[in-house]
Amino acid sequence: MIIDTVLNSLANILEGLPSYLFTTIMLLAHNIITFLVPSSSGEAALTMPVLAPLGDLVDINREAVVTAYQFGNGLTNLISPTGGVLLAELAIAQISFGQWLKVIFKLFPILWLVAVIFAAFRLRWVSNKSSTEPLSFRDKGFFVHFFPCMVHKFAGKMNNMDSIFLRRK
Repeated sequence: MIIDTVLNSLANILEGLPSYLFTTIMLLAHNIITFLVPSSSGEAALTMPVLAPLGDLVDINREAVVTAYQFGNGLTNLISPTGGVLLAELAIAQISFGQWLKVIFKLFPILWLVAVIFAAFRLRWVSNKSSTEPLSFRDKGFFVHFFPCMVHKFAGKMNNMDSIFLRRK
């Protein structure tokens, strides 16, 4: 089968690559693919049949593969001009896409680096578990509680800073 040949070739190329670099490359690949395929479920259907087995071949846990997909897709949807939800939200808030890009391009590199770090933590956190063993509540605690709190704090600061960044003239 063609997919097996492609997977084997990619696994041979990526064989000696550090695992955190593999998730970073996957995150970047999902950033690029999201521009071409704006549908999240469509992108998952397109990429997961290749990337999940590729992760298995290079000993990357599937949770890390999915985390890289989620971060890559979510971050790109913040800047993608083909994302219907983003454009609708901007229209409701009466913010032009150009104004939005001025703000988000300052923030995007920081968010991308945070996503790389979280994907690496996710990789580290689940690398000692088997792929069939579910994560315990204690393992999920960091992602379930800490990350939303940070987003909430940041969103609160953004509400205070929106008059600075999104000044209407």
